[in-house]
Amino acid sequence: MNKKGFTLVELMAVIVILGVLMGVAVPNALGIYKNMKIKYFCEKVSTIEQAAMLYGQDKYGEEVTTNSNELSLAKVSVIDLVKAGYVKKDDDKCQTSSNTSNCVKDPRDDSSLDRTKVEIYTKSRRIYARYIYTNTDATDKVCGDKVYKTS
Repeated sequence: MNKKGFTLVELMAVIVILGVLMGVAVPNALGIYKNMKIKYFCEKVSTIEQAAMLYGQDKYGEEVTTNSNELSLAKVSVIDLVKAGYVKKDDDKCQTSSNTSNCVKDPRDDSSLDRTKVEIYTKSRRIYARYIYTNTDATDKVCGDKVYKTS
């Protein structure tokens, strides 16, 4: 009698091996996904800073100082940059009439970045912009080794 097929022991061994592989692969995939969200957040912050710098050049270009010390010109919210057309909305249906409109979202947890601030400052004949991070993000150095402004 020549039966073709797998024994119960062989099937159980395959299931155990697949379980071990899944136990290793799933946590790694989740870690990669989390790191991608953090990287996207940092790219979004960089885009917001660039937009704020353009906003600052347009609005405060006459106030540029030749001094080598930093001089703060303004702190603007992300929603103000959206209203002025410097930052694109994540959701075209959001209402910019409210400060809690969720127009620009944090990709890590989908919370609103609308009320976060960007400092526009001048130093040595140039205008710069610096995103103001939460204390947690600054402590964790979420976007790598850079200067973290928290207030």
